[in-house]
Amino acid sequence: MLPTFSDMAPNIEVTFEENHTMELIEMLKLGKIDFAVLHIDKAHKEDASLNFKYIRSSRFLLATSKNHPICIEFKAETHLKYPAIDLKALENERFILTDHDQMSRTIARRIFKVAGITPAKTLITRNILTASKLAESGFGVTFFPEMYLKLINFENNIDLYTVGDDAFTSWDLVVATLNNDYQPKAASAFIKLIEDFA
Repeated sequence: MLPTFSDMAPNIEVTFEENHTMELIEMLKLGKIDFAVLHIDKAHKEDASLNFKYIRSSRFLLATSKNHPICIEFKAETHLKYPAIDLKALENERFILTDHDQMSRTIARRIFKVAGITPAKTLITRNILTASKLAESGFGVTFFPEMYLKLINFENNIDLYTVGDDAFTSWDLVVATLNNDYQPKAASAFIKLIEDFA
């Protein structure tokens, strides 16, 4: 996407700011960035100071090592691509979670609440890829956004399971801008590219 934009606007300098959702929203409100590409849940869409351009949704799946001994029975009961799993069966397993201030952790808290469990053991990381690779190795289990499967090759070393209704297990990928704010032409062109590539 960036090479395409660079060809379209060779004199425009692009600077990326990588951070978690809440920090990006704050930077946007302070005028430090023109727009933010981020994941949000339904609650953040109610911020009247921001405009959210929906790109796509993605549900979170439970990722485990291949043929995890507790999960294998759930896998055997169905021929679905991602079998449903009862998280209560895993309550005593180690859950590898992202940090408290990350949107993926907000989704995990919601999943636990609906499932009625509190994990006995957790390991915290700031990186979903790290969490998924640890789960792949058998060190624990984690939640993983389905849309990221296009970006990461697990070489069939993990099993994935659905953990509930998409209404509470999903996040939306959006482009956030300030509401009623002037948008530079270059930023508008880049946002259009994001929509086209999604």
